[in-house]
Amino acid sequence: MFRRILYFSVLCFLILSGCTKTTVELPAPDILYSDVAEAAMLSEMIELTSEELQNLVGIDPEDYVEFAAYQAGWGTSADEIIIIQAVDSSKAHDIEAKLKERVEHKRKSAESYLTENLPIIDAAIVRCDGNTVSMLITENIDAANSVYEKFYK
Repeated sequence: MFRRILYFSVLCFLILSGCTKTTVELPAPDILYSDVAEAAMLSEMIELTSEELQNLVGIDPEDYVEFAAYQAGWGTSADEIIIIQAVDSSKAHDIEAKLKERVEHKRKSAESYLTENLPIIDAAIVRCDGNTVSMLITENIDAANSVYEKFYK
């Protein structure tokens, strides 16, 4: 009987430990952006101010601790990287929703004006890692996303 209880306890522990999501501490948004920019070979990006971020995406400054937001320096590129460290998990989920809306807005705009950018926008990644929320839109999306994956190994 004791052996069955022990086996059952160990089995429950293994199941529950496999279901928990590993929390990883990511670097500050500006450092993370530098790594993403290098990995994806981004060039001529324009840094956005907090006011521009608010106007572009609707994210209020009181919703985050810090951010890094960049758009392509030349008009026809779809490249846009936004990395935000939210004040808490609730705000992180709100920011994630707004960044997904941003991707959809870019997609709808590209359908009318720059259809060649649709594959890049369709491959965009919006990810929430703890309180860090990121929107990655770049031709080199796999390279950009690989920066995050190294923190989970």
